[in-house]
Amino acid sequence: MTTPLRPMISLLLSLGCAQLSSFFDTSEIGGGFVSLYNTRGVLLARGPNEPGTIGHNFSSAPNFQSLLLDDAGSVASANGKNIISYHHVSGYPLVVEVGFYKGRIF
Repeated sequence: MTTPLRPMISLLLSLGCAQLSSFFDTSEIGGGFVSLYNTRGVLLARGPNEPGTIGHNFSSAPNFQSLLLDDAGSVASANGKNIISYHHVSGYPLVVEVGFYKGRIF
């Protein structure tokens, strides 16, 4: 079974986290972000990149534990400014997040 995230996993295995974050920076989702975490809470890649966050463990962050409860879903960010959708990558210990600022959505 092929999923839309399989190419991203191949890209992650071929590139380092910094290079994947640079790739995410080119996504131009406007007013939002894309993040890739492992299920232990370590941020592997993010675009737009926020210096010092790659490799940081977010497992104790208020919303991270809720991302582990279901395979996919949506949550409000801890600061209430973003709406975040997430999806677990089937067969891998990874979680992809896509978030948009509420001001852009509403």
